[in-house]
Amino acid sequence: SGHSFTKPLYLLFHGLNGGSNEEYVKDSVFARNREGSTVCVMIARGLMKTPVENNNFFHGARLIDVHNVAKAVRKGLGEGQLLIGSGFSMGAIILANYFASYADDNQFDGGITFCGGLDVRTQLQNFRSMRLWQPFLADELRNNFLHPYKERFLTRLTEEQFLAAAASRDVTQFDENSIIPYHGYNNILEYERRAKRKSNVRAKLT
Repeated sequence: SGHSFTKPLYLLFHGLNGGSNEEYVKDSVFARNREGSTVCVMIARGLMKTPVENNNFFHGARLIDVHNVAKAVRKGLGEGQLLIGSGFSMGAIILANYFASYADDNQFDGGITFCGGLDVRTQLQNFRSMRLWQPFLADELRNNFLHPYKERFLTRLTEEQFLAAAASRDVTQFDENSIIPYHGYNNILEYERRAKRKSNVRAKLT
């Protein structure tokens, strides 16, 4: 029935390797549309074949994309209209980190997270997930980023690091061999610390 300025507008964040064509994202969009709300989905850098112009690919500790997209969406809101963030899995981790980090500069009026985490450092000890389902995620990360952008990755990685990332069996190994050196982090713990913030930082909710 068209956009309504009286209903909340939702900005959705998909999971690792996801996009706007994921079934869980589409299900959420359709549900909110039935309520009369408009939904926007932010696609992470490089996914769904979106162009990456500055060689800074997606990683889970970057929050500036969330902030800039939310600011742009907020400009189109009507008076008193709410902007609600909603994230799934990695999108939930990033959204929760954003709320804790941006505090009074937070662009959202509320947030909903599904299957995220408040302290992703525990992933480093989650050996069952490393064996059971992380190999599928690592394979998708290779297919989405490492192989299509090999030449770009090799501008910051050694050949040995690239081959180790290509052979990664889980997400932690992939991060250690590609994300950490490519984006200039010292080690996996520093990266994981950046992907969380202390929960006692006050977020702006109106």
